[in-house]
Amino acid sequence: MIRSIGLKILFFVASFFALYHVATEPTPPIRGDGREYILMSQSLLNHGTSNLEQQDARDVVDSFKSKSQSFNDPVLNCDAHNDCGVSIFFERAYFPNNNGKLFSYHFSFYPLVNVPALIITKLISESPTTAFYLTNTLFFIIAIYFLLFFIKERLLYKTIIIFLFASQTTISYLKWPHPEVITISMIVIALCVFKRKMFYASSLIFAFASLQYQPLGIIAALLLLYAFISGIKQLDIRSIKGLIENKKFAVKTVIYALISGFVVLTPSLFYLYNFSSPNLIASIGGARSELVSFSRFISMYYDLNQGAILLYPIVLIFSPIIFIISIIKIKEEHSRNIIIFTLISVISAIPCLTTANWNSGAENVMRYAFWVSSPLIFSFTEFVFNIKSKITKSVILLITFASQIAFITMQNNGKFFSINHVSPSYVGLAFYNHYPSLYNPEAEIYVERALNTELSLVGVLNGNSYPGYVKRGNLRKLIAPANMDLTLLNPCPSVTPSITDASDGYVYYNYPLGCKVADETKTAVVMFSPK
Repeated sequence: MIRSIGLKILFFVASFFALYHVATEPTPPIRGDGREYILMSQSLLNHGTSNLEQQDARDVVDSFKSKSQSFNDPVLNCDAHNDCGVSIFFERAYFPNNNGKLFSYHFSFYPLVNVPALIITKLISESPTTAFYLTNTLFFIIAIYFLLFFIKERLLYKTIIIFLFASQTTISYLKWPHPEVITISMIVIALCVFKRKMFYASSLIFAFASLQYQPLGIIAALLLLYAFISGIKQLDIRSIKGLIENKKFAVKTVIYALISGFVVLTPSLFYLYNFSSPNLIASIGGARSELVSFSRFISMYYDLNQGAILLYPIVLIFSPIIFIISIIKIKEEHSRNIIIFTLISVISAIPCLTTANWNSGAENVMRYAFWVSSPLIFSFTEFVFNIKSKITKSVILLITFASQIAFITMQNNGKFFSINHVSPSYVGLAFYNHYPSLYNPEAEIYVERALNTELSLVGVLNGNSYPGYVKRGNLRKLIAPANMDLTLLNPCPSVTPSITDASDGYVYYNYPLGCKVADETKTAVVMFSPK
């Protein structure tokens, strides 16, 4: 009875907090991919398809202007004297298909589930982007419900997952006109279902999540295979004949395979039909397989400017150790769960490494890192609650709660995350200035955040000057092409820097204290040129 009341109170508090955040936030701006997502929602509402027509764009602008006459968007810049046509979207996010109709390079699943919320915002005369608030919050609340009432674990187990899942970053992403929150929420729901040994259902949920992030289709397929193998073992099926005799299991497997397969393949079939290519993003160069690298993989999880480690440091620090221990103890069920949760994270991450824009707009951490790392929360919690020593378990939980609260405090004081994706985080900046050799990010991250703008990496680093971090007059870190003669660039010939490879053919020069390039009042990014 007490436990049930506690769960309901926790659910109410989490739901109220999320709804309060939505209700009290100012009207969300239209930005980034949000433009095409709201346009697709409007298109689906107007004519049941996601192709963009002139009236769809006009309706979106009219909705914004009904809320604020001062609405002015650099892309949707339309008024009575300016045609709000569809041509402005060419070469941005919309492209003409084989029949000349305009479709976005992002699939329309998120805009589709956003349509009911868009209808509500129109009824109450709110800004159309408020619909994303409502949609994101609904999925977040459903995920909290599954965590509290669906999985069969102790209240403390559930509390830890919610404490880590419902982070400041998750709350911040609620206001984004992007599908990050519904993606992480669907992953959490799928893992809750997996915990109840409903493997086929878990696979199907991942299949639907893949409609917006296609890499999750790989997870759906692997979980379907896992469900099939688990079923065979449970039913002691040893031959094809035995499988045929278990008609109920065979039919169930076929049905789930057909539905999941169809759902996963829907985006690819859609783009294949309309553009003769299964992936429009890859076709236009937005994703390239040659960009996959181990350094990017590490960056996804451990980069100090935008990696997942900024979300839950303790979880990310212990995850490799937990994975190794679980492999050693693979005969135990909880260890197998940990291995599966970790592999879900890793396998989901690998296709994301193909993205061309590695330092894209985000809220606190990279958008991919935000949801890709979520299964590690389950791995960590599963591991901790299967530690036999109560003292060890209590110490780890205490450290986790204390450290997370400390990080949250720093976040709220603006002393942790970066203010935007073209500024260094406080953590990254601290390493640049004090321990430069310990943190060597992808070149794109370093350069764009040093110069505070998105730009062509090749254009900057093939120029005549290179950005370096100076702390109190001392040069600490500098990036330059790997083939450059250091004697031409080195501002401190008497000081020997350590050299670390960066990505894309560049290297970092990490200087010890003593490389004086300015007076002690100088702490800034300074451009250095070859002599």
